[in-house]
Amino acid sequence: MSLPRGATPGALDLLDEGLERVTRAWGAVGAFWLLALPARVALVDLLLLATGPGRRSAPLLERSYLVLGLGLLTVYGRVILGRALAARPPVPPDRWRILAVPARTFARALTATLAVLLVAMLLGFTVLAPLALLPLLGLVAVAPGERLLTMLSGPRRLLGLHLLLLPGLLVVAANLHGVISLIAVALSSVLPGDPQRLVRALALQSPRYLALLLGGVSLCIEPVWLGALTAHVEAARARTSGEDLRVWLEELRSRSTRRAA
Repeated sequence: MSLPRGATPGALDLLDEGLERVTRAWGAVGAFWLLALPARVALVDLLLLATGPGRRSAPLLERSYLVLGLGLLTVYGRVILGRALAARPPVPPDRWRILAVPARTFARALTATLAVLLVAMLLGFTVLAPLALLPLLGLVAVAPGERLLTMLSGPRRLLGLHLLLLPGLLVVAANLHGVISLIAVALSSVLPGDPQRLVRALALQSPRYLALLLGGVSLCIEPVWLGALTAHVEAARARTSGEDLRVWLEELRSRSTRRAA
């Protein structure tokens, strides 16, 4: 973020920084997508099974355990991506070294994630309370072990960031649906059988396709979200620790030295 010294980054600055960090960590983004995709597909199946007409408790319990188990991969992928987004200097990680996450870091992120989900379940009788906990799921992944006060500093900035991401979700959904529709039309002319069968299956009226589309949209926007949250945590940490003041003083000393020379 290119901001004057001492200035507080706004929501738009965090979003811009998140996009920049994502472009520097494509390897971690790819690893995150591969690790998080199975859980999204399993969650879609669970939701469709729970809302279907012939739902039974036994399959729901089995699918719930499956989603929980695959969710561990999602948390691991978020930790991988968070470490890459916060890497200094900003260079892409070397091949498979990106997958090496300290066990203690993963344990902290997993414990905090489960705690946030438990609180969201306890507050499930409301609508806004679980949504208010959504930023914590990303924060505990990109900054495991960080103080809660530091992560949640600047609540208006966090709220503004998530409001800015809402139009992005709509744009990504429209573009992703358009690309899938074009591919479906192209394939329908090649595949045998009813040429419109694939097009009908990938229509927005299909509950399964709609749920899978929303899962794909969340995967596309999540790296940018995590990148913006990483920038937020680093800015808050610099203010609370005095790191920004130290850097500013060093810059003043270097300028004075250059002028004296």
